[in-house]
Order: sequence, then structure tokens, then C-alpha cells
Amino acid sequence: MTRKYALYALAIIFFGNFLNYLDRMLVSALEKPVSQALQLTGVEFGLLWTLFTFGYILSAPFVGFFTDRYRRTLILAICILILSGATIMCGLAQTKMVLYLSRFLIGLGEAGCLIIGPTLISDFFLREYRGRVLSIFYLGLPLGGTAAYILGGLFEKFSSWREAFIYAGIPGILLAVFVGLLKEPKRGKGEGEEATQKIHGLKPYIDLLRTKTLMYIIFAEAFAVIVIVPILHFGKGFFEESRGLDPLQASLVLGVIALVAGVFGNLLSGVLGDLLSRKMSGAYAFIAGICYLLGIPFLIGSFFVSADWLFFMMLGIGCFFYFMCMPAVNTQIANVTHPNQRAMAFALAIFVLHLLGDMITPPVFGIVSDSLTRKYDPVEVQKVRIILPEDSLGKGELKRFQLQYKNYEGDKDIPSSEKGPVREQWQNLPLRTYRSDPQKPPPWYSSNDRILDFDIEPIQTTRIRFLQDKGGGPESHPNQARIEEMEAYPTRTGTGPWPTVWTRTSSGGGETHLADGYPGGEEWTSNEKEEEHSAQIVFGSPGNGRRLTFIFFSIFMLLSSVVCFLAKKHAEKDTERVLKSLTQNKKKTE
Repeated sequence: MTRKYALYALAIIFFGNFLNYLDRMLVSALEKPVSQALQLTGVEFGLLWTLFTFGYILSAPFVGFFTDRYRRTLILAICILILSGATIMCGLAQTKMVLYLSRFLIGLGEAGCLIIGPTLISDFFLREYRGRVLSIFYLGLPLGGTAAYILGGLFEKFSSWREAFIYAGIPGILLAVFVGLLKEPKRGKGEGEEATQKIHGLKPYIDLLRTKTLMYIIFAEAFAVIVIVPILHFGKGFFEESRGLDPLQASLVLGVIALVAGVFGNLLSGVLGDLLSRKMSGAYAFIAGICYLLGIPFLIGSFFVSADWLFFMMLGIGCFFYFMCMPAVNTQIANVTHPNQRAMAFALAIFVLHLLGDMITPPVFGIVSDSLTRKYDPVEVQKVRIILPEDSLGKGELKRFQLQYKNYEGDKDIPSSEKGPVREQWQNLPLRTYRSDPQKPPPWYSSNDRILDFDIEPIQTTRIRFLQDKGGGPESHPNQARIEEMEAYPTRTGTGPWPTVWTRTSSGGGETHLADGYPGGEEWTSNEKEEEHSAQIVFGSPGNGRRLTFIFFSIFMLLSSVVCFLAKKHAEKDTERVLKSLTQNKKKTE
């Protein structure tokens, strides 16, 4: 095949990997709307990733087995067709069970991309260029992940989360046709020797378990996945919670970090690996070990800084090092495995790293995060003060408003059928005394005062929000609230209010209800900004529980680094064994 055709094939296979990560990460980008629509707790949302992984590891051995024996391009086309159809199915899901089934099917289909894609590319291009071409293939992660967060944020803001899944799945249907029409490259051409010997029985796969470089690399990837998956799956919600970003801003931040760090990290890894491999055996494992190690201080440090720009910069540098690892470890796998065993080697890697790395990581992370969030995020509040602008009562008293707080112990008072994620459990403030609205029963209130002081039963929270009901139209309800300031005070007398971390007014544009199911409400104005229906303050330590959980899980990156250095020690011997086997097969054929 010509070099031009090889580059065409690389583009087609790359786009398949791009859609692979777009479809995979889209649910993480849409955490809040999906959780709210289908009433998912933090653990249930984490289960979406677990079911995806279960489908992934269940299909991996079968994909690897058939890929080593039959036409790879056709199998890859079928896999892309399955994952694209399942992505569309996510957008049509009306229940948790349908969404769970869809994620499982996405895992079944996606296994083909990361098993078959590298084996095809390794045979389309010579071994000397393998690091560079595989680094282009693995750009599917940062580019597809970026597209997922941007697409998710845009659809969440301007359309619906359901349409995001549907439009993300459609291109894969067409791509499957192009993949199925690709010519099949001869196995072993990347090493300059055609692998003519067929695979028979299970012994060649058992021999893979004796390839020390392969096994070390697999466990290094598994430890890394324990850290990376929670960042991808829970990171957007953490940015919204701790940094005060709205969903679109959080999506764009994650997207930009993944795009910049991913593109430069992947490409540098490929170029540096190919250059270093001319002078050092196990160069790709060495690069991965160094980068896993260098990323740790930046990742942990990013969670301790207060300035947003420094947080994003340190997180971006940490991600840059981790993106350098992916093409490096996978190129090392390709170099130490026989072409006729390569698909099963990648299948084994996927099976082990996802079984040990992230099969249980998301729900475990969710359990630990929810527990630490309840313990370390909230502070005690006994008084709330709201201050209105001086001209706020010119049109009459302020009518039909209420106060709510974010409840961290919602499981005690909220039926399980109505329970949402920890960050979404809102309840009415337990006011001790206050005049209620005569036309609407508590918890709705009215006031003629510009400064409103509310004594409440002591609560643990990080958020207080003000809601106003405008039902009845301007004549019955002429005064729209404009909040100048909201303050939450601790139980200790004589102390000032809790310092405000961030504030937000929630958009009501296009909605037919006020927050949390109060029908008939219209949009209202807060801080003279149009189309708002609530104002909220955030104080205490929002996101602290997730921050501590991220730091704890990051310890596994150190293990990844150590195991990569162990892999380097055996890489030369395992690579020579593969080249020697190809040479012997050629002599037998002649």
C-alpha cells in the first residue's frame, strides 16, 4: 500500500477513536442534567461508568480473539456501529435502566477501537514511525474529550442533553461504512516482515502472560486509570461546586485543558519516543515512568491553590504529563508483542486495566466523595440576612418568596424515590419565626422590610438561595426582587457572616417552573439581570470532600511510575524475541 493510502487509513481510524472518546465522555459532561432528569445519586451516576467498563472488558477478549484471526477492518466497523447506536439510545432513555443498558452497549462497541485501531496502524506504518503515528491516533482522547465537554455544555445551555447524545451518535453510522471499506494491511509489515504463521489454540495467549514488559505496562495503566477516570467523570461537577463555574464554563475549562495538554502531550510523546528509542531500549516505558512521576506534584498542588488561573495552569501541566503517557505505553505494548498476538495483547491490557483500574473506581470514588463532602464541606448556620436595594420597596411589599438551603443529610428526610445527588438536595430553611404570606401558606413569605433577618434552627450547609414566585402576573405581584446582598451567620454570637466563596443567579429563561418543582412561576430579575429566578450564596468549603478524594486517589500515579521503570528493564529482551520470531517464520516460509 502507498504512503498516501496509509495516511488516509490513519485519518479514518483516528476519527473512529475521536468518536469513541466523544461518545464515552459525553455523559460525564452532562452529569447534572442527566442526574436531575433521571434522579441519579452520586453512586448511581458513578455506576454509569462502571457499566460502560463492564461492557468494555466483557467484549475485549472476544474482539481480540477474532481480530487476530479475521478481517480487522470489518470487525472495527461493526464495533463503531454498535457504540454509535448505543449513544443515540442514551438520548432516548426515559429510565435509569435504559440508560444503564446504553452505557453497557457503548462499552461493548468501544473495545474495538482501542484493540483493533493500534494493530492496524502498526501494520500500515514502519516500526521506526510507530510512536508518532500512534500519538496521532491517541489524539482521539483529548480531541474527543474536548468535543464532548464543549458539545455537552452547549446543548445543556441552548437545547437539551438528549439531543447532545443523538447528534453525537449519528456521525458514527456513516463512519462505519468507510472503515468497513478500508483495505486490510498485512500483519507484520510494520516490522518489515510479514507474519505468515497463523494463531492456533490458546498457548500463544498464555505466552503473553510471560511477557514481563507487557504485564508491567498493563498494571501501570491500571493504576493510572484509578486516578484519571474520576477526574474525567466527576471533574466538571467539582469545578461547578468549588469554583463557582456555570455548566458551560466548566465544560469549556475542561475542554480547553484537555485540548491543549492532550495535543502537545501526545505529539511530543510520539516524537520524543521515536528519537529516544534509537539510543535506548524501553524508551517508551521510560518516558511514561518519568511523566507519571512529574505529573503528581502538579495534580495535587492544583487542589490547594485558591487563584483560579493558578489552579487551571497547574492542572493543565499535570494533564500534559499524563497525556504523554498514553501513546508511550501503548507503543511499548506494540513493540514487545508478535503481530499475530497484538490484538489480544491490547485486549488483555484493556481487560486488566479496566477491571482493576476503573470497574469499581467511579462508584467507590462516589461513595468516598459523598462521605467526605458531608463531613468537610458544610458549616453551621443559625441566621440568614438578605439586604435589598434602597428603592426595592417602591412598588409595594416583597411578596411570595422563600429561602432554601443545600441539605447534606437529605437521606434522613427525603424519600429515596425523590433523592438526588448530594449536591442537588435542597430543602426549605427551618425558620423559627417569620410572617408568612396571607395568600400563600408557608414556606412562602412576604415582607415590607429592606433588611430581612431570619433566625433559623441550626443547620449544616454551604449554600443558601432565595426564590420568588411571580404566579398571578404583575398586577397581583408588582414587586420583583433585586438582591443586593445575602449573608449566612454561624451559631456563635457576636461573629460576622461566613465569607462568601461565590454567588450565582440561576437562569430561568425558557423554563416553565421555578426551582425544584413549583409550577406556574415566571422568570424574575435579580441584580438587574434578565431571566433569573433565584439568587444564591456559597460559603464554607464547597467541593472540599471531592478535593480530598482526588488527592487520596492520586497516590496511585506513583505506583504507575514505579511499574513503568520495571517494564523498561525487560523491554529489550522482549522486543528482540518478537523480531527473532518474525525472522524465523520468514525462513520457514522460504
